[in-house]
Amino acid sequence: LCLGFTACEEFEMPNPPAQSNPQGTVLEAENVTFTQAAASQSVLDLAQLANEGTAIALADVALAEPLADGYTLAATAQFSGSESFGTTFDLKTTITDGVVTVSAKELLQAYPENITKDPSENTIYVRYAVYAENNKTSYRIGSPDYYYAPMSITVIPAAPEFTIYQSYNLV
Repeated sequence: LCLGFTACEEFEMPNPPAQSNPQGTVLEAENVTFTQAAASQSVLDLAQLANEGTAIALADVALAEPLADGYTLAATAQFSGSESFGTTFDLKTTITDGVVTVSAKELLQAYPENITKDPSENTIYVRYAVYAENNKTSYRIGSPDYYYAPMSITVIPAAPEFTIYQSYNLV
């Protein structure tokens, strides 16, 4: 009886797992280049930009070779309060004439919930997931966990209605 139980330890499944193939690339990751836009290298006042209805130019994008016919380039910006991108939130971007922009209003609305409620100047980090899209299909350029151009931007979310001091003392 013991011999029968030990014989079953190395039982192999009668049906092998289904074959799976990873998605092929539409465009190689090295053929897309992101550089930080000059406008995003200064301190951005999110409240002022949101009131003006302005889009923030985050990066410039260039392609080494054109996309296939019918495809357009799209990107999603992933923001984080830390350089390690531990906690993130995504915002849809717009790419026009090689400039990647994001809505200042959407960033201002997402900022307190995802980064910090502190209204003082802060450095946040952004990276991009890039897609080649046509009417019905969207392909991630690179691999599913590949992000372009991690960079930092300095923002002031909103001017506080009162003075915030560096320290408070009890007298």
